[in-house]
Amino acid sequence: MEIASIARHLPRLTNKRGPPLHLTFFVTARCNALCKHCFYWESLNQNQKELTLDEVDKVAASLDRVLWVAFTGGEPFLRKDLPEFAKILHDRLRPVTLSINTNGIKTDNIVASAEKLVANCPRTFVGILCSLDGLAATHDRIRGVPNNFEKTVRTFRELKKLKAKLPNLGVGISTTFCAWNQDEMDAMYELVVNELIPDNWDLSFVRGEPMEPAIGVADIEKYRHIKNKIEHAFATGKLRYYNEMPLSKFVHAKERLSTRTVLKTLETGQFQVPCHAGALSAVISEEGDVYACEMLEKKIGNLREHDYDLAKLWEHERAKALRHFIRDSKCFCTHECNMSINLLFNPAAYPKIAGQMLAETVSRHIPILTRDKV
Repeated sequence: MEIASIARHLPRLTNKRGPPLHLTFFVTARCNALCKHCFYWESLNQNQKELTLDEVDKVAASLDRVLWVAFTGGEPFLRKDLPEFAKILHDRLRPVTLSINTNGIKTDNIVASAEKLVANCPRTFVGILCSLDGLAATHDRIRGVPNNFEKTVRTFRELKKLKAKLPNLGVGISTTFCAWNQDEMDAMYELVVNELIPDNWDLSFVRGEPMEPAIGVADIEKYRHIKNKIEHAFATGKLRYYNEMPLSKFVHAKERLSTRTVLKTLETGQFQVPCHAGALSAVISEEGDVYACEMLEKKIGNLREHDYDLAKLWEHERAKALRHFIRDSKCFCTHECNMSINLLFNPAAYPKIAGQMLAETVSRHIPILTRDKV
């Protein structure tokens, strides 16, 4: 995880041409939950023919090194070969960071797989986020699985035990802020910050077209309130932000700026920053379909139909047309992953990121924030 692994990507600050640096892999569409806020629900458990490890290796061989890989689904740990999947990408692409979200239902399987996976990726920081969307009754209602809350908390605690022997592992909590949990966020804060004490707490505003439409009608000001409390917890040391991650202070300052940009987007319903989905970021489905973004249904192509050559497909006319569409239409959304990459590779954002680093340093000496604003 040398700084050189990050520095090699710096030319893309000014030149966005080239293969993607951020890959979101839908490693499986199998899922053992029925999440009411899921935007991918119509695609789950449809007996898809998932990419095999040999196919993944061919895709990875077509690319240069990447910055960040995100595993999603479905439930990623339902793939029994997930550690081998990750090793292929680690050995071929040397990602600086690999992030994985899990619903935490099958504790023993998840922990065993995670231990092998992290050991398989010694030069990559692996952040595993256990999804908790509320206290017990609310979480189980949202996830549609009895005792899901209890199982996820157990999984989280067991993963934390692995950290003693796996220094490149971070264990966090992921929460989707929605209409069904927005009124118990203060209670969630007490649980997460004062009891569970994760390496990171990622709180994202519900997006897309969820299974239960009413769950998506969430209150922006309530979101602002809890994000403010979380950021104060980071600033005062109650929470940490992946201290083992390379350049963690810079990355967290960028995430703070991302939060502000997402909030402004929600408030105004307008474009805020240029989006580089389709240029720097790619989404790959479990069957090899390639998209610029999870929020855009326009498919670039299928890897099985293009000799698994993602770099070549990335220069296809459809890919170029999609990049032009994103740029010319000033396409925007609140997808935090893309927002993060958009800010990281936007030189104009760097003074603001530096300002966030300074603000967090100052906040450590201020016991109470003067405004309930993010």
